[in-house]
Amino acid sequence: MDLTEEGVAAVARWDEQTMNPGISCTQLVAPPMMIMPDGKRITLGNETITIEGDYDGIVRTIHMNVITHEGASPSPQGHSIGRWEGDSLVIDNRHFSDHIMGNGWSVPSGSQKHLMERLTLNEDGKSLTYHFELMDPQYLASPITGDTSWSWDPVLQFMVDECDLGSARRFLEH
Repeated sequence: MDLTEEGVAAVARWDEQTMNPGISCTQLVAPPMMIMPDGKRITLGNETITIEGDYDGIVRTIHMNVITHEGASPSPQGHSIGRWEGDSLVIDNRHFSDHIMGNGWSVPSGSQKHLMERLTLNEDGKSLTYHFELMDPQYLASPITGDTSWSWDPVLQFMVDECDLGSARRFLEH
């Protein structure tokens, strides 16, 4: 990652033993949660689409009936507006609240974070390609892009792995 001075300073301050979001059951945010190799469930509705991750019960809501971020309150997952372009769901995300690891491992994110995502159904009809472009001028000196694939497996059951604070902190004892 090409980091700003503030981004470099944040990475230098990073302490795995005290700042890892997992030890306080703080959920991941996009894009890290979207590239996490866990089970995902996508629910299509008329006005919203939800994307859930079974790693820690993350739920994202994409608003399909909204055209502006105006008036949206900041939140860890930001405010997401979606639109269809053929077989692709394009998602524009803004209004993120600060997150200790919102741009990647040890790289926080701030209120200026802007994330563009594209989920595209592949020709096989059983997999999706996830593409993102991440901008956060507070911590990132240049945009970051990435891609990954999700595969559908009809045998797998979606089961949320709820975070337990005691279990999450147990590894700190060793």
